[in-house]
Amino acid sequence: MSWNLLLTDNVDQIDAQSEKIVDECNRHFEREFAVYRPLPFVDHTGFTENVEEEIEFVIGAQHSTEGAYLEPQEFIRQWNLSHLAARRVVHLSGGWRKFLGVALFANRRASAKCFLDVTSHLADERVRMLLEQLRSQANELVVFCEYDSHLIFEMAPDRFSLLLEHEDRLEVLDRFPRKDGTLLQSNYEHS
Repeated sequence: MSWNLLLTDNVDQIDAQSEKIVDECNRHFEREFAVYRPLPFVDHTGFTENVEEEIEFVIGAQHSTEGAYLEPQEFIRQWNLSHLAARRVVHLSGGWRKFLGVALFANRRASAKCFLDVTSHLADERVRMLLEQLRSQANELVVFCEYDSHLIFEMAPDRFSLLLEHEDRLEVLDRFPRKDGTLLQSNYEHS
């Protein structure tokens, strides 16, 4: 698996121009990326009531396309969701709903995945769990583009290659860019 962290000096693109980021990834890696992007006000598919039903429904849909890494019960166990399985999805906090969506997206088999704004509203423990689950998925190319890129980078610095989105193309970096002699703390600061 190849992990990449995409840095940008225009974080507005993560929400407002995410297609541009994905297009640049498609061109740079010469692959078509499956994309996770948080959707405001969307709780779940709308076809199910509780978390377990949602998991079964989404994994069933994954099997009808590229496939899924884990079956529903194994998914619930490995992602530590058993305490939420019977809860209504609409009653979960925004962070738990987002984590459920991220986890289900990560369970999807795809040769290339792009995660946009995964870390916001998730506890560090959940982000670490995501990275641990992704380690077991061989032969996938993964790109993360985050508002605070340091958060995810510091959790697995030996795993990530750094890319900088610059003038409609991606450049490979050997380290985080610096500003005024200090390491940039987030993508909010312009280089």
